Amino acid sequence: MSLLFTLFSLLFTLFSLLFTLYSLLFTLFSLLFTLYSLLFTLYSLLFTLYSFLFTLYSLLFTLFSLLFSLYSFLFTLYSLLFSLFSLLFSLYSLLFTLFSYYLRSSYIPATPCPPPTQAVTIPYFCSLFLISLNNCTESLAPVQPSG
Repeated sequence: MSLLFTLFSLLFTLFSLLFTLYSLLFTLFSLLFTLYSLLFTLYSLLFTLYSFLFTLYSLLFTLFSLLFSLYSFLFTLYSLLFSLFSLLFSLYSLLFTLFSYYLRSSYIPATPCPPPTQAVTIPYFCSLFLISLNNCTESLAPVQPSG
């Protein structure tokens, strides 16, 4: 009977060992499942981050194309203003040339056709010494022409 009891005890120990091994495997499986769940969550987080970055990239690309269009518009406006400035400068140069010709021609005294019969009265101021005493102007009377 002792042999039977030993055999039974040995079987019970073996069963207990198998149960412990089963419990260990179950714990390991549970740990693997938790790890899988964690990896899946990480994957979904990375996918969300990727879609956010892609949206940000397309937004930046749209902003860049908008800025490029604005730059192109401003460059066209600058070219137009430069052409307008060149046109105004040419017009100014033309007017300046015409005005300077007019000024040159208007300051050249013309020779009188009949000689003048009398001189024009020209006022002149007193000397500096007399100005301090009295502020006056004198006019000369016209002289009768001889001739």
